[in-house]
Amino acid sequence: MAIGAVWCPKEAKDIIFTRLREIKVEHGLKPHCELKWNAVSQSKLAYYKDVMNYFFDNQDLHFRVLLVRDKSVLDHAAYHQSHDSFYYKMYFDMLKNIIEPTSSYNIYLDIKDTRGQDKVNRLLEYLRTTKYDFDRNVVRKIQQVRSHEVELVTLADFLIGAVTYAHRGLTTSYAKLELIEMFKRDFVTTRPIFEGKPLALKKFPLVAGREYTFYHLTQEGEDEDNRQFSIDRAECIPFPRPMIDNISHPYLVWSNTRNGKERILVYHEQESYLVILEKRDGYALLWTAYPISREHTYRKLMKEYEAYKKARTVE
Repeated sequence: MAIGAVWCPKEAKDIIFTRLREIKVEHGLKPHCELKWNAVSQSKLAYYKDVMNYFFDNQDLHFRVLLVRDKSVLDHAAYHQSHDSFYYKMYFDMLKNIIEPTSSYNIYLDIKDTRGQDKVNRLLEYLRTTKYDFDRNVVRKIQQVRSHEVELVTLADFLIGAVTYAHRGLTTSYAKLELIEMFKRDFVTTRPIFEGKPLALKKFPLVAGREYTFYHLTQEGEDEDNRQFSIDRAECIPFPRPMIDNISHPYLVWSNTRNGKERILVYHEQESYLVILEKRDGYALLWTAYPISREHTYRKLMKEYEAYKKARTVE
């Protein structure tokens, strides 16, 4: 079970909607036909690849998904809720980390049933309360729509389907297999060298049969045991290897100490992407890497970088 969302700036919406419809027409489809994961077929594979590539290439498009790995273990009675109520709680948990208090949002939900408006109204109220949005300027509205009416709703359905399919352990998801193969090429089949020492991965604990570093590079969340797949992180899989191989490139590079170990931070300003390495005896460890999307995180990093530069100048 999964709930996800695709979002974009308001000023980019019309361009995105138009382009998604153009892709359909280019592949002999009607411009308003629904994009659905369940409809993926070999005969239209080129169309689905074009949609996936458009998503990955468009910096205005973002995606977040919340997964329930095994819905059979859900105990709704213990929490005095119905499955329907749980569904809207998942919506809340998924949306609350997307919403920034300095922005405004119009949220569109795929209509679940004609009796769901009360739950939608409560979802709106909870989101506004959590974000201290008492003037109603942050979450402007939540509106139920038919999925075919809003292109981003169908795009979300498509991406959610792909992620769910991959997490079931199946192997025919083209996008997921490409990501995994890209990761293997850069960090498993061949190993980078950092400061004359081999770069290693944090292999254990394995997650879905993959190295823990891969899990960290493609998932996000503060709870290490319940991180969620992130398209934003996954699409940056090609970045760490060239950044490590070309560390003399004008990236911002500095060090800090965490838990008694020296870490090297490499920041790509143009892509807003951070790679973190940890020095060990005889080798370096690729600890994690991720895009920097939050302004306060960026400011914190730059403050640390400037302090590092100042200390080095004094020396």
